[in-house]
Amino acid sequence: MTLSPYSFDTLIDSGAFGSICSCHNRFNNIDYSCEIIPMEIKNNEQQLQVFKHEICLNAQINHPNIIKLVDVMIDANNIYTIFDSFIGVTLDSMVQKNNGIDEQTAAKYFKQIMSGISYLHHRGIAHKEISLKSIHVLMDNTIKITEFGVYRHPSKSSGMTFVYMPPEVLLEKSFDKFKADIWTAGICLYAMTANHMPWTVNESTPVESVWEDIESQICSGEIIFDDNQSEMLQDLLSQMLSIEPDFRPDADEILNHPWLEMMAPDENIDAPEPNQKIIFTVNSLINDIDNK
Repeated sequence: MTLSPYSFDTLIDSGAFGSICSCHNRFNNIDYSCEIIPMEIKNNEQQLQVFKHEICLNAQINHPNIIKLVDVMIDANNIYTIFDSFIGVTLDSMVQKNNGIDEQTAAKYFKQIMSGISYLHHRGIAHKEISLKSIHVLMDNTIKITEFGVYRHPSKSSGMTFVYMPPEVLLEKSFDKFKADIWTAGICLYAMTANHMPWTVNESTPVESVWEDIESQICSGEIIFDDNQSEMLQDLLSQMLSIEPDFRPDADEILNHPWLEMMAPDENIDAPEPNQKIIFTVNSLINDIDNK
């Protein structure tokens, strides 16, 4: 399928609103990723509003460690959102394949992750769905954060999302979305360096009690560290995974933590200004959707 100047190729995955495929711009000879969203989204007002909100957020973001929106298009049947390509592996796959990641490599990745999160937080944006599966490692070891989403109500069917949720969300309290991001980032860092989650399930635990057991551990405030995690790393993790949200450091404080300064001292990341052209294009797209 083609839609000038793009040709659409292999299906990569399913996205929040449609199918994700690889695509190629014939004019600049660059490969991208595209989410193809059926126009039927207009029949679901709530989903349409979520899409508009997220596409506007993506248009304002321009950071080397966050997936970047580069173009949007529309025809009679679909909406096309074009992002820079993030061909590589998810951090989840990398951790599983290597049985965890050594601290120096983890620090280089995590500094990029926290740089992206700091960028978002300074702009009043919370990611809300940070996990090892929403973080991609490119061939050159650049990190790309993807999948901006919203918290789902915890349930037995919510899978990995459940084990990342901070206690205040599980307990259905009002919560600070930025402090919640810090918790989920902390879970990612723990899993990267330990090759397992902080929560353990006894083999004798009945299947129907597994989620209740995990929730109890999350809300207990007790973190059992892995023997391979250094004291300095444990200090950072204990701060990020504090059961009291107010005690968690913000993203900038994490970037200045001694563990990151020691393990990844040369990872300085600069972000350019938002691309005004894509902001204008997105606003035009929204007007086109409303008028179709």
